[in-house]
Amino acid sequence: MAGIRDCETLIIGGGIAGLACARKLAEAGRDFLLITKDIGGRIRASGDGRANYGAVCVGSTYANVLPHVERRRRLGDLVSYADPEPVRVPRAILRFPLQLARWSLLTSRFMAAYRRFQRRALTMSQKRAIEADPYLHGLFFESAESFVKRHRIEDLARSLEPVLYGVAASTLREQTAFQHQLASASMLVRWHEFSFDTGKFVAPFRGKIVIGEARRVRDEGTAYLVFLGGGGALRARNVVVATPSRVASRLLGLEEINEGRNVYVLHLRGTLKERYRRGMIKIFGLGSPLFWMIEEEDGTFIAYATRARPRLGGLFSSCEIIARTAWRPLSNNIGTALFEARQGRNLWLIGDHNITGLEDAYITGLYAASQILRS
Repeated sequence: MAGIRDCETLIIGGGIAGLACARKLAEAGRDFLLITKDIGGRIRASGDGRANYGAVCVGSTYANVLPHVERRRRLGDLVSYADPEPVRVPRAILRFPLQLARWSLLTSRFMAAYRRFQRRALTMSQKRAIEADPYLHGLFFESAESFVKRHRIEDLARSLEPVLYGVAASTLREQTAFQHQLASASMLVRWHEFSFDTGKFVAPFRGKIVIGEARRVRDEGTAYLVFLGGGGALRARNVVVATPSRVASRLLGLEEINEGRNVYVLHLRGTLKERYRRGMIKIFGLGSPLFWMIEEEDGTFIAYATRARPRLGGLFSSCEIIARTAWRPLSNNIGTALFEARQGRNLWLIGDHNITGLEDAYITGLYAASQILRS
């Protein structure tokens, strides 16, 4: 077939997982190509790089991601506007002292198990690492509603729901116990805004990036043929699919995927009404089309909404939209599908299909690269 380019490994998708895989292969001097429509995926920022339109912050536990980002302002001062009167979140949960004590113990236990899981996931797939821990495996398939009822923290969980919705963009009814505990654990982590220098990160392998789109993957026995949009094809011994779940489903024929909520990110400039001026981070009720907003250092705002054009007059006395982007979906955290990284002979699936978060997605890229290097 004419127009075929050969390589040892083809990475499809230039988000954080695909970039992690590419960087590790580049450091080992291996032959590969990375095909992607854009670089960075959900790490998208304003033109000056100061405002993030995808992943907003990094956690203090992001051991693999932190060396590659510049941490900026620490996030804090979280105010919920879900109740009739604004309330700072730490004060809101003090209304349930016994449930808070139980919640703290449960979340601390989860964090310890989760960190062990992340270390294992560097040398085994996420699926195997979860299955190796009966505690985490049970949480993955238990509903969050069942979990909070079983541990008698229902009042506290309902009080925290608007906050955790801001983290995970899913309700208590939609979440698994694993996702609920993961969102809860985020409240015990230090978070910072960050800058990611994409150019610096990809510098070691810039010449191996192909801007384009993979349309179909065909197994030819000894290699895979990947057909491209606009014509042409790439042939590779190893293929790593590092795309959003719906694209991966089309390329790999996945029967089930975890779903997520479509979210719209607005970069705003304006004057808040007096009631909404408290808090660096502002959380709104589950029914509000604008459910999470952070005030930037320059006085602008990054807002997450469930509608493309939410009404802003209730929050701002004057407002203009600087930029708007959409994530369809923002994450894949609704469902109990648990995917194996190896989807076939020398065929890999990486990214946030099982667990949402920059660190976990990055680890999946490192894992796939290590398996390719071993082979």
